[in-house]
Amino acid sequence: MKKFTGLLFGMLGVVMTGHAQTLRIANNNPAPPTGVNVYTGTTALQDAITASAPGDIIYVVPSTASYGDIIIDTARTNLTIFGIGIRPQRDLSVLSKIGLVTIEASGVRISGIGEMGTLRLASSNNPTPSNILIENNRLLDGIRAYSISGSTIGNLIVRNNIFVSSIFFVLYDYTPNAIITNNVFIGGAGIIGGLTCTNVSLSYNIFANTGDADIFDRVEGCLFEHNIFYGVRVDITNVDNPSFGSGNTWNYNLAYGNSVATYNVFEVALKGNTGVGNLESTGPGNLDPLFVNFPFTTVWDQSYDFSLQAGSPAIGAGQSGQTIGPSGGDPAFDFDGNLLPFVQSITLPAVIPVGNDLPVNIKAKGN
Repeated sequence: MKKFTGLLFGMLGVVMTGHAQTLRIANNNPAPPTGVNVYTGTTALQDAITASAPGDIIYVVPSTASYGDIIIDTARTNLTIFGIGIRPQRDLSVLSKIGLVTIEASGVRISGIGEMGTLRLASSNNPTPSNILIENNRLLDGIRAYSISGSTIGNLIVRNNIFVSSIFFVLYDYTPNAIITNNVFIGGAGIIGGLTCTNVSLSYNIFANTGDADIFDRVEGCLFEHNIFYGVRVDITNVDNPSFGSGNTWNYNLAYGNSVATYNVFEVALKGNTGVGNLESTGPGNLDPLFVNFPFTTVWDQSYDFSLQAGSPAIGAGQSGQTIGPSGGDPAFDFDGNLLPFVQSITLPAVIPVGNDLPVNIKAKGN
């Protein structure tokens, strides 16, 4: 399959060259095919980024080795980086992998990276970055936003990602009006808000842990809607720092997984929190969301499936009959997370008579 992956990226470049962007390929595999705008070796991805002009697209070929740390500096505006997905077809063992990612430019889109370290959003530069889209990735160390002199990062969208991390976010007041939707968070805490945090929206997500885990730390001024809290504590008085936890809105969320009933209560009447339509379990088994295959966990496994079974209390329990959790987003969570055409099979005849054409049947998936 790996041979055809490189070929597929090449074909996509041929098909799409009518667009204004330059299409570049980063491939750090041993003995990769070479060509125009193909970058190889241990620094392949950073080399492709450095060579890019505003609006370019980079394809990151799946590899067993990480492409290492990268910096997208202020000159690389409107840059798009595509990998092969979170788990394309769910049985592909080779993914696109990156280490620490620092974004200083505006208009950056990163999609389909199967393993990413920390994602660092730096607003200390001029101009301040904005219009950042992070989708279809698996992040191993969360997202951090940094700011000097009070500048902010506008229009941040984080969707259809899997976070497996000790800390999900360090956003503070630097990402006003960020949209965080249709993600799965496994493990740690969210240092999301601050004293002047402005309406960070978290919707249609799952927050999961093994039980009795406090995932809130300095969560201020946020909107939580249609999320599933699974094996975690949602009582807002249990935040890491008792000075925080105020001014949040909790609408149509489901809390399940603690035998202590008060740990599954959103406490919307405290600290200026408000909310309606929340489902709060009263003990083991009550309001079980009935995932197809998703245990209480702090680690990720490719076999997990957090689709909802028939009879789940999350189905139709949201505003206007919407479903709570990633299955209810528009669109619903995409388990493969690959936006590129993906070759599933190539069928060739065993024998080709001399002088006959070669019939080839190629089955592919595209989004």
